[in-house]
Amino acid sequence: MKATSFILLAFLNFGHLNSTSHHQTESSIKTQLDIAWKIVYSNPSKSINIINGLLPNLTGDNNQTYRLQANLTKGRSLLNLGQYELAYETLYTNYEECPTANEELKMKYAVFLGDTYRSLHLEEKAMDFVNEAIKIAERTNHQSTLALCYNVMGLIHINLNKNKEAEKFFFQALKINKQLKLNKSIASNLNNLCLYPNNTPLEKVKLLEEAIQINTKLGASWSIAENYNNMGVQYLYAKDFKKALACLSISDKIAKTLNAKELISDNHRYRSWVYEAMGNYTEAFKHFKKLYDIETEMLSDKRVSKLESERNNKILAKKQEELHLNQKEYEIKSLKNERIIFLLGAVSILLTAGFLSFKYKKTRQIERVITLKKLAEKEQELTTLKLQQAEVERRSMETELVHSKNDLTNFACYIKSKNDFLEKLKEDIKQAHNMSEEDVKRHLKSIRSNIVQYQNSSNEQNLLIEEIESVNAEFISRLSQKHPDLTKNEKNLASMLRIELSTKDIANIIGSTPKTVNMARYRLRKKLNLDSDEDLSDYMNKI
Repeated sequence: MKATSFILLAFLNFGHLNSTSHHQTESSIKTQLDIAWKIVYSNPSKSINIINGLLPNLTGDNNQTYRLQANLTKGRSLLNLGQYELAYETLYTNYEECPTANEELKMKYAVFLGDTYRSLHLEEKAMDFVNEAIKIAERTNHQSTLALCYNVMGLIHINLNKNKEAEKFFFQALKINKQLKLNKSIASNLNNLCLYPNNTPLEKVKLLEEAIQINTKLGASWSIAENYNNMGVQYLYAKDFKKALACLSISDKIAKTLNAKELISDNHRYRSWVYEAMGNYTEAFKHFKKLYDIETEMLSDKRVSKLESERNNKILAKKQEELHLNQKEYEIKSLKNERIIFLLGAVSILLTAGFLSFKYKKTRQIERVITLKKLAEKEQELTTLKLQQAEVERRSMETELVHSKNDLTNFACYIKSKNDFLEKLKEDIKQAHNMSEEDVKRHLKSIRSNIVQYQNSSNEQNLLIEEIESVNAEFISRLSQKHPDLTKNEKNLASMLRIELSTKDIANIIGSTPKTVNMARYRLRKKLNLDSDEDLSDYMNKI
């Protein structure tokens, strides 16, 4: 279950600048920064507007601290709104500009970046940044930030389905927050302890009710919407579907007012779960489709990988330019040395010819060794950067494959649920054999109504085939270049084999039988001229 991270309202302690000649201006800036931070969870859009109005006035070295504080608030607000790409760009750019001496700001940027990577399901990088923040918090004894780090680390472990480890981090954070009497953070801890499946859902509801009371007093609308989302799931576990939908309706209203995309996407996900449990597959699919559309817009990890790649490209270009300048400098220096030696030799050729010749050769040899060493170091840096760029591109491709497989598997699961429902209809028809004539008429009328309801959404297969072609466009292009005689259906089959879907799943997707799929696999293998011991899915992944 997804959850958005939380931040202690008391974390951002904006300081005063040293200059006294602009006291009124500094006081106004600090006031606006405080206001913007306080509404990060109640009205993140307004918080961003306040910051955007301040930033043009925060130029120059004298305003660096205020500028970094402003962008920290803006990055957190963008993350709350589900605008991950802008949040990443804002936080990472300012993180790199943050002075090493300003450990508190560096620490907060690191934990926010960790939360951003967590939201993008890049857990390994998320842990790197949060661990960096933990080291600073422990070294400086910054307990409130340390509690925040534990909370974010817990959320990362929930993404990895390591719920026991996550719970340990949440209890560590809760212990610190209770000692510091930070009510907002305590409410966040209570919420996070309800983020994973459990056997006591009604006890979890009580924890969420306590969190809602705290957040209501603090006016934290964003957190209240998150609490109601999670309460709806707990009622789902308790099989009280009416209360579950009521809680989700409250959350949906608040989230739409805040335009918080992550909360809205969670809301659609949980509604699809509730309606599926109720047997209302039409409503379940409707909310699943809305969830898919929002998450497609939000999960911009490919674009984040692109931003990382562009940053590496800039560094690479800079290093190449430095190498080029060093080569030119070496050439110019060589020409100058040759001129000087020639002139000296012309003046005192009879007396010092041998000495100057010896010195000239030694000087050239030493300069050549030094220059070649510098060139080798620059080339080594270039090689390292190229390897880093290749690694970023590889991770981007792996992420693309994972998302493609998840998208197709989700659709296949829905088609399977539809087939299960049709099996149920067959059982209902069978039951009619033992009914009276009047009961049979009413029973058949009910069955016909259900069938008509499903006929109204008969375009799922076409949508799925279009999705297959879309997410595998690059792969299909490479496959077509290597095997131009393949048909469209064979290319689609190759795409599904590439993400290792089973024969049964493929049959569900294309509306066929496993036997027909196996025949298609055999014809495709024959067309590709594969050896009998070569795996078809492995061959597709190599392409």
